[in-house]
Amino acid sequence: MNNANKKKLLTVNELAQMLNLAPITIYKLIERRELPVLKVGRVYRFDPDEVFSFARVNLDKDSLREVEGEEGDDEDPPA
Repeated sequence: MNNANKKKLLTVNELAQMLNLAPITIYKLIERRELPVLKVGRVYRFDPDEVFSFARVNLDKDSLREVEGEEGDDEDPPA
């Protein structure tokens, strides 16, 4: 396989940064089976195209707020 056919898979931290979420939120979404994920050995990897396609269809802002709220953030919700 040549380099042109290799697709960059994202780590949990890279995906969290791209989605502007905490890594713990990504782990919770994995646990809830709300993100398409590949497990390579003991680590998770994400195909960005699959994640963004999946997110457009399956995740809404309310579900992300719900997962983020489980983190115990002390921030007040927006008015």
